[in-house]
Amino acid sequence: MSATMKAQGRTAVALGAGLVLFVLMAVFGWQRLTAPLPGAAETAQAPCQVYKTKKKVVRKEVTVSVYNGTRKSGLADDTMAVFERRNFVVGAVGNAPDDAADIQGVQVRTTVDDDPRAELVAEQFTPKAQIETVGEALGPGIDVILGPDFTKLKKKAPTTYVLPDPERTCVDRATPTAQPTA
Repeated sequence: MSATMKAQGRTAVALGAGLVLFVLMAVFGWQRLTAPLPGAAETAQAPCQVYKTKKKVVRKEVTVSVYNGTRKSGLADDTMAVFERRNFVVGAVGNAPDDAADIQGVQVRTTVDDDPRAELVAEQFTPKAQIETVGEALGPGIDVILGPDFTKLKKKAPTTYVLPDPERTCVDRATPTAQPTA
């Protein structure tokens, strides 16, 4: 076989491989081009038929984690027992982290701004606990950090927190989506 024939064979193989690669890229590109845009499936759903309007948060919907920032042993466990008797959902119990050393009374931590669950938890204390929005939770739900000035929970604390703006949720879809109520 001559050198010219070998070169022509290599050229033909290279062109064939390039053509196969081009076809694969064209098919992939067409699939991506014709695919629905992200989030388009949500907007293409049938309109909601059944809504649930939520006007308040109740204790049994709120998970609480309690952390002891004092020298009193068992304080977090005792406080969690009170939350459990009040029908809150039990989260974690433990010692407060080092960054909580400055807390004197009670601090309620949440990862959500204007969190109604945190408001309900804060209302369990006298005086009402300070609410802090943080980037990361210590445990499940709302975190409660007890400082050395904490004595006990309020005897007649609220059982619900009324939402300033009712939340309307679609209940006839597989994935409920909150809708503001006008």
